[in-house]
Amino acid sequence: MTVEAAAAVRDADIRNLRLNTGTLDLEALSQMGPRLRSTSAALDDAALQIRSTTSPWLVPALADRIEELLEEVEEFQPEIELGAAAAEVLPDMLGQSAPQTYFVMFGTPAESRELGGFLGSWALLSFDQGRLQLGESGRIVELYDVAAASEVPEGLVSDWFMEMARPTQFPQNLPSSPDMAQVAAVSRQVLAGAADGPIDGFIYADGYALADLLQLSGPVTIPFQDAALSSANAAQFFFSDQYRIDEGQARSELFDTLADVAAGVVVGITGQTLPGPEELGRVMGPAARAGRLQMVTFDDEANDFLRSVKLLRDFGLNETQDFVGLVQTNGLGNKMDLYLRRTLDYEVAVDEDGGLDAIATVTLRSEVPDDAPAFTLGTGDTAGLNKVLLSLYSPLVLGSVTINGAPAEVRVASEFGMSRYLVEVTVGPNTEPLVVQYLLSGSLPTNEPYSLEVWHQPLVNDDDVVISAIGPGVEISWDGKLVENLIVSADPGEAS
Repeated sequence: MTVEAAAAVRDADIRNLRLNTGTLDLEALSQMGPRLRSTSAALDDAALQIRSTTSPWLVPALADRIEELLEEVEEFQPEIELGAAAAEVLPDMLGQSAPQTYFVMFGTPAESRELGGFLGSWALLSFDQGRLQLGESGRIVELYDVAAASEVPEGLVSDWFMEMARPTQFPQNLPSSPDMAQVAAVSRQVLAGAADGPIDGFIYADGYALADLLQLSGPVTIPFQDAALSSANAAQFFFSDQYRIDEGQARSELFDTLADVAAGVVVGITGQTLPGPEELGRVMGPAARAGRLQMVTFDDEANDFLRSVKLLRDFGLNETQDFVGLVQTNGLGNKMDLYLRRTLDYEVAVDEDGGLDAIATVTLRSEVPDDAPAFTLGTGDTAGLNKVLLSLYSPLVLGSVTINGAPAEVRVASEFGMSRYLVEVTVGPNTEPLVVQYLLSGSLPTNEPYSLEVWHQPLVNDDDVVISAIGPGVEISWDGKLVENLIVSADPGEAS
């Protein structure tokens, strides 16, 4: 069976599938599907049969050989399964049956929204018979009339989202949900008029994701920048240098449009042979896992595949008993989130009956350099201030919230099967840290080990996180930079 699996991988050559001068051979990809799928099923059967032969009465030499065989089967299985899924869904996603159009949202986390950053610029990306092409692109202000003429059906998303984001009036607020699928559902209605035909899916990318893409396309020349933009200097440009360009017409022409860079990336990609899936995963995997590069379609099978390769994250309580999601949006429209630093300290105590008490302590600091560009600070009385609409998502019940030790006003809503606890805080530049503390409680099933997922919001600066949980059979301690979603568990095999 392992010989058959190896032959399937070799003959399908899934590792060497490449985008050649902007085109992927969809016919070859489609032909891989049936054999990979049958091999995957055969491997499943083989693993079951091998496990059924294990026994404590086997002589050590035979037991060791059976264990080695099982390891070989399990080594091939994930790759075969992923290859089969790719061969089944990618052809239609890349325009084999009909041309596909995807709306690319370029997020600007210097001005945060719950998904990551506000929608500053956009582009249409199309695939026809595997060939990649960049269509129209521009700044989001160019789609105000399109958004204003749209309607969002009642019940499509929460009243909370519609009230906070007002997407038909301000389409730059479309990323005002931490869940990519929800953002896409609303955007499909609001931005329907942006393309000549239907929009088949949405892609979200921020400046860090574009910097990674530049590893694949090569350097891109853009206006107002002497040196070509590359993976080495792109993040510096997106999150600092672009805001130092002279005010006035030149500044407004350049950004907030990352579409200029995207156009150069697409040209670079279509003019060369890109590496295969393994190398693509190495380059773009971190951005996908961090939520900086996300994609969603309106096809369930395609979305399942996107989830399997970490290009689609589902917000909420999915695999764990507990969940903490710290997300924010900028309340003033400046770029002060460039300088915001967040720390989350989450302490949990579990008792013998499954009762749980938790303290979530959030520390906010605004570290503004002396030479911060005026454009980033905003204007008027609020210049230099960061008004943060801070939300904590949790399945637990809120006892109280304090800001620097004083009781705080909190707004409560229900979303994604959890509660959302929102407070408004204003963080001054280079002042004492501001501390928001949530006291939470609840109960957990007593027959399962405690487990927790910590959600990663893709901002300019990653959070510092400290996790501790104690109780009967529970002892968890973790601290570090939160660069992607984190799962920790009282079961040692479940931490990731």
